[in-house]
Amino acid sequence: FWQDIEKAHTIDAVPVVHARWVHEQRYGDSGGWVWRCSACRREAISPIISALKYCHSCGAIMDAKEE
Repeated sequence: FWQDIEKAHTIDAVPVVHARWVHEQRYGDSGGWVWRCSACRREAISPIISALKYCHSCGAIMDAKEE
């Protein structure tokens, strides 16, 4: 019995991260407004990206509610 358990495959699972797109003003030379992931803080590469359900950088699911 124990030999079967030791031979069984394991699953390398990662925790699910929930985040949301945050609309922020960018400061510095370029200025303007950007969308950022609330989990990894990476900027969306396009305003269209902010409509997606996943972050393109960290894979967070964009279903978190506003704080």
